[in-house]
Amino acid sequence: MSAAFLSASGCALGPKAIQIERTKYNESVVLTNREELLLNLVRLRYQDSIGLLSVASIATQRQWGQEFTASGDVGPEAAHLLRLFGRVGSFERPTVSYVPPNQEVIRGLLNPLTTESLFVLANTGTPAEHVMRIIVKRMNNVENAVTAGGPGPETPPEFEEFDSLMRNARALAARGQLEVGRIERLTPVSNPVPRDSISTAEFRDAFEKDYVYEPTEDAGKVVLKKKEQVTALRFAAQALDSPEGMEVVRQLGLKPGLGQYEMVLALERRLLSEPAGEGRTKIIIGIRSLMEILFFLSKGVEVPDDHVACGLATITRNETGFPFDWQRVLDGTFQVKVCKRPPDNAAVSVKYRGHWFYIDDHDHQTKTTFLTLTKILALQLRVGGAEGLPVFTLPIGQ
Repeated sequence: MSAAFLSASGCALGPKAIQIERTKYNESVVLTNREELLLNLVRLRYQDSIGLLSVASIATQRQWGQEFTASGDVGPEAAHLLRLFGRVGSFERPTVSYVPPNQEVIRGLLNPLTTESLFVLANTGTPAEHVMRIIVKRMNNVENAVTAGGPGPETPPEFEEFDSLMRNARALAARGQLEVGRIERLTPVSNPVPRDSISTAEFRDAFEKDYVYEPTEDAGKVVLKKKEQVTALRFAAQALDSPEGMEVVRQLGLKPGLGQYEMVLALERRLLSEPAGEGRTKIIIGIRSLMEILFFLSKGVEVPDDHVACGLATITRNETGFPFDWQRVLDGTFQVKVCKRPPDNAAVSVKYRGHWFYIDDHDHQTKTTFLTLTKILALQLRVGGAEGLPVFTLPIGQ
């Protein structure tokens, strides 16, 4: 005589599944995002094409069952009457959807960051001078390795004055005397009109919509101005008389004693050639695009000797023919090491062209820069919406 019993144990399966799966999926997505980012930096060091593939969604089905079987013979041996067998099993069917780059992502790669992006990045824990060293390519007429924003240049870039500028800024910021902040700017949006022609309701309506009527030099007339928050470099009062503060003002050709200088995004080179007169009241700033930032940081990727020997990567050389040390430009903010075997002390690593490229887990400067780069990606690349629908979906499992 034999009997079989089957029970499906769905009790508390949902909460248990979340406990088992959520952290693992999170860790996997974060790790592969980091690996993809590092791989793209390595690719650019070799002037190879990059690839972006975002995880749009993860859906999974889990089934969990228990099966028990009892069998035996009826006879005088009561102790051996019944034999029990059991089996507990579960399986999972995850489905992962990916999104390749769309037009919005391409624009995010190629469009320069804004002064607002500079403000956000400089106020999220990363030192302002560290952020500026990465994303700024020019402040007034002071250049920061402009040619590094593309495939490896054959000759060293101009960067020494900017490096000195950043060191002065770092000293001021360390004393709490310099910051990238926000100030209010009033921009005229109308011609002067008689004060008496503006009603009380119009004054109130303008105020509620962040506009204001201001008097002009012509008595009895006002002009409508829009209130805007803009990014500025702000000095504490004691900074203006310090050696570092005076040097920053001199290097940028600023008018002394103002305390704050609005940062204006420069999209055309001709703006930088305009005469400064007695000193600028604004800082005309050139900011890299995300693609330029990736190219710039890729200069911190080490190239193995055998790849240098066979010319797989461009080597920048100085006037004497010796390789240029890009860490002079990066100031130790980003360095990707290379080895032949899988590294033991890597925060993140990828294999490419037969070598392992990795970020040392003890290199906190590089890890900070890498984290800043992920913030820039989040600011510049927005995946989703009608254009961001998954193009292909992969079922994983049986």
